[in-house]
Amino acid sequence: MSREERLTAAEIRYKPHLEDFFIKTWGPAILYSHDISHHRRVWKYAGELYLTTGPDDLPAEKLLITSYLHDIGMATDRSERHGSVSMELCRSFLAANNMDTDHYSDVLGAIESHDDKEYRKPASNHAPLLKILSAADDLDAFGYTGVYRYLEIYLARGIDPAIIGHEIIRNATVRFLNFESGFANYPSLIEKYKPRYLILANLMARHNSETEMSVSKKGTGNLPQGIVSLVSDMMRYNLPPGETETLSLKYADNKMVTEFVKGLTHELSE
Repeated sequence: MSREERLTAAEIRYKPHLEDFFIKTWGPAILYSHDISHHRRVWKYAGELYLTTGPDDLPAEKLLITSYLHDIGMATDRSERHGSVSMELCRSFLAANNMDTDHYSDVLGAIESHDDKEYRKPASNHAPLLKILSAADDLDAFGYTGVYRYLEIYLARGIDPAIIGHEIIRNATVRFLNFESGFANYPSLIEKYKPRYLILANLMARHNSETEMSVSKKGTGNLPQGIVSLVSDMMRYNLPPGETETLSLKYADNKMVTEFVKGLTHELSE
């Protein structure tokens, strides 16, 4: 059976159960950056990496399960410890579907460990399942979609808006360098996704520059609001990404916000 056939077979057998479990478990929680749409995109990226680089002995259903459940714990725990909550929920999914948890210990381990984004160990040393899951998760952290995802979760975690842009660039750069190192034998992949990393890095660098300029001219009490304020407003009014019509007048004169909204809307429609 080819890799494409394995992916299709895994989707047919497990995807409906995973979608149903996720939706029921997530419930009324609102965190658009990590809802089921994020997990669907991670599965798309993971599938591409699996087809291009994955070892033949990696079961496709294990990659599917990790992709769909790695952040499900975010429904109740938005901290960096959410991997442990997600792991326990995955254990519940396995039990509910009469799947031997011992056979899926690597799935549970990958889910628990996936959010270590400091990458203190080289990506080449990761188990294949964790390596692909982490990379797929990282790819969804780039581009305009990544800017939105970072801002929502960092604001939810209470990170100071005055330094949030610097924190985003630092974290995203570590992620991209790890991707570049881990998939160095596949330059076409790096070439494909580097522009999305640069979109995020350049946009946040411009945001940081405007913030610093405002501080030097007006003091810390007049920090520019821009995209940070936009996402904060979206969170306040429970607006999903792409639905910013009610805020359009407030930010109509801000070119950076206009560019961000246009880019985000385009990416989410692809």
